Amino acid sequence: MYEDQGCKSTPSHATDKKNEIFLNSSDLSSSTNAKLTKDLIKCIFDKGVITCSAKDGAPDEVYVNSHNNTEIIYCTTEDGCKRCATEKVILGYYVNAGDTTKPVIKCEKEGTECVEEESKECPSSSDIIPGNYCYSEGSLKFYPSSNSTAISASKSDDIYTFATIPANGFPGIKSETGALFKILVTTSIVSTKVALL
Repeated sequence: MYEDQGCKSTPSHATDKKNEIFLNSSDLSSSTNAKLTKDLIKCIFDKGVITCSAKDGAPDEVYVNSHNNTEIIYCTTEDGCKRCATEKVILGYYVNAGDTTKPVIKCEKEGTECVEEESKECPSSSDIIPGNYCYSEGSLKFYPSSNSTAISASKSDDIYTFATIPANGFPGIKSETGALFKILVTTSIVSTKVALL
């Protein structure tokens, strides 16, 4: 028989190398909650002290859920901040709003953790392989073919491009595959994501 144990606090595992981001379930369950207002709990490690506080979400921000890293937290103006399991996440790369030292979130396989990555240097034109990406000047850039110019979304329009990607050259691609890719951005360049459709 189920017995309600009530709420139990858990210590934060934030470190000087990794802050933590959680959904604020007390705000999300409130019937009077305003979208994006205090939707997140951010735990910051500073000078040996961990401080956790409720923070507002911002439209189109994406975070790795510190409670369960097989999920991302995605914030929208319509729904506020919600968790999204990797079974429902579009495989690909997201700009990470939670850690500026690791500005890219990589969701590579359904049902497994999404990971934060440091920015890769943009390749020189002779080193470009279809499916390469880099994060530069606040933008996630995608290379659809060898010796190509990077594609990134404008501040107002999503971009679609076809690319033939070698085996393991992009999340979810196991053998050479031609596919349509979507480079998304909505209200802010921070929301850029590159996804396999």
